[in-house]
Amino acid sequence: MHRNPGFAIIKKRVAEKGYMTIPSNGYSMYPAIRPGDECVFKRVEERELAPGDILLFENEHGILVGHRLVRIEGAGPGRSYVCKGDTNLHPDLPVAFDSIAGKLSEISRGNGGSRRRRISNDSRTMAIWGRTMMKAPILSVLLRKWVGRLP
Repeated sequence: MHRNPGFAIIKKRVAEKGYMTIPSNGYSMYPAIRPGDECVFKRVEERELAPGDILLFENEHGILVGHRLVRIEGAGPGRSYVCKGDTNLHPDLPVAFDSIAGKLSEISRGNGGSRRRRISNDSRTMAIWGRTMMKAPILSVLLRKWVGRLP
């Protein structure tokens, strides 16, 4: 059951068009995703999900969240997905696949227009960063301190 009526619209758009662009708000995925970045989330099949992926999902409060998948719990229809923001100290509550709208494919960053920089989620830099965050979660503590200094 979804709490946010907008989530159904987003999920339908991703399913029909294959992707959706969502502006970022907040520092939970800093520095990979920054406030103002435009994040392109693409349609994803459940069998394609893997720890390290950045997913767009509806949390238990009906809030749309983009966080990194840190583990998959269970098997079969009861499987759930646990995500965590890179700067968050604790993971989110597990979500079912029907609460996942898509998987990050690209980030657009910059001042707008043709000067925006496109960053593929499949790029070497993003892959290294994702693996680093998965293997060294203590970095979340340091990032949290760093983010606390930002305006």
